[in-house]
Amino acid sequence: MGTILVVDDEPTILELLEEILDDEGHTTLAARDGVAAREILEQTVPDVVITDAMMPRLDGPGLVRWMRGQPELRHVPVVVLSAVVRVDPAELDNVAFVAKPFDLATLLDAVAAALDPPPA
Repeated sequence: MGTILVVDDEPTILELLEEILDDEGHTTLAARDGVAAREILEQTVPDVVITDAMMPRLDGPGLVRWMRGQPELRHVPVVVLSAVVRVDPAELDNVAFVAKPFDLATLLDAVAAALDPPPA
């Protein structure tokens, strides 16, 4: 089990993800956009970040790019949730994409893979 930062501008999705992950035994942190997530990440290094792709102020890909520029956050795995992927996945290091609306099993598999990556 790990600490997971969930970032989504839709309160219903944010609450749902927190509830699901809490039920799975994870500790969750929540932010409503990338700017709020950055504030949390400046204080805490989670095991995984789950972020919506399209949000106001700072979108998911922008958050990932910022994280990759921070030495202490560079290797934190990220799961990006998106109805429409507008970024080349090869552009973002150590990122998994899950389509919205997401299937619960697919999301939990992505989180499990992020928490237990295969050996390099």
